[in-house]
Amino acid sequence: MSYEDLCKDVETISIEFVVDYSLDAKFRRVFSDSFPLILIDEYQDSYKPIVDRFINFFIAKGVGSQFGFFGDAWQTIYQTNNACGAIEHSNLEEIKKGSNFRSAPRIVKLLNDIRPDLPQQSAIDNFEGEVVVVTCDDYPGVRRSDRTFKDDLPPEELKSRLYQLSECIKKNVPKEENIKILMITHKVLATQQGYERLLAIIDDGLRDKQDPFLLFFMNTVEPIYEALSTLNMQLLFDTLGIRRYPITKKSEKTKWKEFELQLKKARDGKAIDVINTIVESKLVPIPSLVDGYYHLYFDAPDTIYGLNATIREVLDLDYSQFRAAIEFLYPEAEFSTEHGVKGEEYDNVVFVISKGWNQYQFETYAPMITGKVPIPVGKEASYERNRNLFYVCCSRPKKRLFLFVSIPLNSAFRNFLTDIVGAENIYTFNEYMDNKSVL
Repeated sequence: MSYEDLCKDVETISIEFVVDYSLDAKFRRVFSDSFPLILIDEYQDSYKPIVDRFINFFIAKGVGSQFGFFGDAWQTIYQTNNACGAIEHSNLEEIKKGSNFRSAPRIVKLLNDIRPDLPQQSAIDNFEGEVVVVTCDDYPGVRRSDRTFKDDLPPEELKSRLYQLSECIKKNVPKEENIKILMITHKVLATQQGYERLLAIIDDGLRDKQDPFLLFFMNTVEPIYEALSTLNMQLLFDTLGIRRYPITKKSEKTKWKEFELQLKKARDGKAIDVINTIVESKLVPIPSLVDGYYHLYFDAPDTIYGLNATIREVLDLDYSQFRAAIEFLYPEAEFSTEHGVKGEEYDNVVFVISKGWNQYQFETYAPMITGKVPIPVGKEASYERNRNLFYVCCSRPKKRLFLFVSIPLNSAFRNFLTDIVGAENIYTFNEYMDNKSVL
């Protein structure tokens, strides 16, 4: 059976399971004969209706295919796709993973303290690792009062402190190590990076890389500018999709050099300045959709674009917003959402514990992880949601974990952090920065 045929069979059978067509003995026998061994990776994110049918029709009855579920229920962090989460049945044998090949011993100890029912031993023996809490309890100014961000730092203060912290970390770790800063939502991250208005306009078009202007700037304009400014002719060829050398005469060389200088200046202006520069140069092809909107900017500027914005409002945005958004979309970007790094690993992680999404209040629910604070009746789902994301973020680093808390620490949360990292590893922001500057 080819891979394509297998995919078609799996798709067809999945549909059968979802809509409950003829789940009789004959169908189950054909299914088992076709797929005697079924291995499901990241089972916790599997579609719950299908997993329930696997359990009810096969596992519970002890007949049919042999199933293997690989994953971790504590890493169920997506709430909108009907993920199954934990799977429990007496006919299933749980095999726990006792070794951790990602994280240094100190980080594994933290994970063990959070989750004592899954004790692990670090397979890393050449680096002890580090876990530090940096609080913002030393901030003397007025905190935010808007509902979703109540008691958090003002945006500019948060931006400043995270920048200072990341620069401090970079100065104190080997140059080859990477760093990832995890923030609660894309909106908070966009505010931090300076493209909040762009995100508000194109929304999912940014995350899904579907907006025509974003794609044009990301896949054409920025690579061409990099190619010209670094004299990387191969990158220029690849971006333009040509095979011949685009500069064969002195006059052409002068034209491309002038274009580079004009583009450099335009990139410090508005998005429309960048497109104007490209149009006037006649050196770079423009996608038809971008060209159409470009003409609407002049002929019908009130044309709606994105979420309740006009084409004029979009192209009058500072081009720096597009550049910041593009930087976020690169795999090596320093910032990411906390949901966006599941399955990833980094040398150093800054886990930002802040406000911005009312479904996550780590300061309330994290202390319940160790059992010292009871889980309120009716709040079990909220607890699991917060616990799982907290655990996922803490398990991303290989060497160092920094928990940066931008909201005030209540007593329960402080006690929890003291239990898992030690009082000697909890600093205010200024204490940490002063301590590192002395070293």
